[in-house]
Amino acid sequence: MFTIGLTGGVGSGKSTAARFFSELNVGIIDADLIAKDLLNEPSIAQTVINQFGTALCNPKGELNRYKLRQLIFSDPKARAGLEHYLHPQIRARIIAALARCSSTYVVVVIPLLVETQKEDYIDRILVIDVPESTQISRLTNRDKITIEEAHAMLAAQASRKARLACAHDVIENTGDLQQLKNKVHNLHAYYVQLAQNNLRRGIPGDNT
Repeated sequence: MFTIGLTGGVGSGKSTAARFFSELNVGIIDADLIAKDLLNEPSIAQTVINQFGTALCNPKGELNRYKLRQLIFSDPKARAGLEHYLHPQIRARIIAALARCSSTYVVVVIPLLVETQKEDYIDRILVIDVPESTQISRLTNRDKITIEEAHAMLAAQASRKARLACAHDVIENTGDLQQLKNKVHNLHAYYVQLAQNNLRRGIPGDNT
């Protein structure tokens, strides 16, 4: 299965780009949604609470996602611990989902693709790119957080320079939604061609 790893910083427009790919009948696997599903499982949520403390609980004793998010963006050690626990499970579910896909190619949305290094099931990396100033503006308006909190979120991720250095393809998402949609459509035609070429050669993916 020819697989595109879609990534980008917070507020870059990854989810919107993925939606436009989905509208073209491309299979979409979202690592963030998988992580949310995992944290909804009582045994996993309890393990996280046991690891990081009951301060992460709501009044009912359940895992409070907002508090967990605050913790991982403010504490690098806690973030590393959570990633160490969740990432193998996320990876296993992504690989299982890839085996079920039947579209010409698949887009796997992985926000931390650069931070965790390239996954061996990814054939090409697509970066959705915006200036950091745009990220800050979108985060403060969308998530209603402070500028300081937005900067902390950016600091917890790979730099823009590091993401671009890993990219095979880049979409600059500084325009309107129609411009983003047009860029996705153009890449879609290219990815279909690449996937078909690999299929004709009997190669599931080039893994470059």
